[in-house]
Amino acid sequence: MKLVNSLFLAFVFTVITTGWQSPAVKSQERTPTLEPQDRKPAPEKAVLELLRHKYPEMEIGSVEYRGLMKGILLGEYPGLTEAAGEEAMTQYALRQLEIPPDEYAEHIPEMEIDLTSERNGRASLNEPKVEPLSSAVAVSYNRQAARNYALGWSKNGSKMRNPLYPNFNDDCTNFVSQALHAGGIPQRVGEDTCSYEPNNVLWYVRRSTGICLSNWAWSMSWAVAGSLSIHLRVKRYVTARTIQRTEEGIAMLESVAQIGDIIQLRAPSSDTPGAKVTYHSMIITNKIRHSPTVLRLYVSYHSGPMQLDVNDGYLRTIIYRLDNSHEVIHLAFPYAVPGTGN
Repeated sequence: MKLVNSLFLAFVFTVITTGWQSPAVKSQERTPTLEPQDRKPAPEKAVLELLRHKYPEMEIGSVEYRGLMKGILLGEYPGLTEAAGEEAMTQYALRQLEIPPDEYAEHIPEMEIDLTSERNGRASLNEPKVEPLSSAVAVSYNRQAARNYALGWSKNGSKMRNPLYPNFNDDCTNFVSQALHAGGIPQRVGEDTCSYEPNNVLWYVRRSTGICLSNWAWSMSWAVAGSLSIHLRVKRYVTARTIQRTEEGIAMLESVAQIGDIIQLRAPSSDTPGAKVTYHSMIITNKIRHSPTVLRLYVSYHSGPMQLDVNDGYLRTIIYRLDNSHEVIHLAFPYAVPGTGN
């Protein structure tokens, strides 16, 4: 009897201190839950699956593997990035290449050279095939709507700012992104609702929600010139070409460029010897034939001389003012399909 009482008191003590749980509840706790069917696999898993099925001879860490990572960052494997999530796969590839996320933009030229001169020159059938870097896809883009936005929100010698967007000290790329979005280029929104997101895969800006230190949340690609170029090229909306700063090179640009295309400027980095930084963005807002043989391009942008706007500035004048260390980059939309814009 004493034993029974002792067991009963022990049972009561257990219920009081831990709470009553039926055998059914305990059974549920021990039963492992299945992952949702639509959950994306981890980047590592997706890459290993690709290697196992398609490139079994490729070793992790090898030159070919690093080439694969560069191809991922340049958008050569859309199926792979979609399977694991673009943002997660981008971060994974950057880690494998030991590239800090904020230096992504500066490594793009190097990666493009590797893909064309190294990987395309190899004979192995097991190595990933590289598509021409000039390839682009069709995108709905209303050039006229982008032009109208840029002309409407820039004013020579002043500062025109749309209150629906943030205003940055260096506002040129933020302004060009606004014009692109007005032309119908879709935003790719992230999960961060409070602040700046160092990401080139996403492309967005929006008002912060909740208690935040900033009134706006935005991706690096929305407001940073080099990152915008990366985003547009990885999505294959544009092709990029460095313009020869000769009469023939500028005349060729004037011939092929269209309203709504982007012009960017690059210069040697003041922080990293030998590196170059894309530092300025402009959008072509007019293309006028002044004679049977003379075409002129005009661009609009924010954060020009004295941080003021430039509305329909003559592009040749801008180019001629640059010293020889600067480069002019033309981002063209070769397969833009006219759309309604936003």
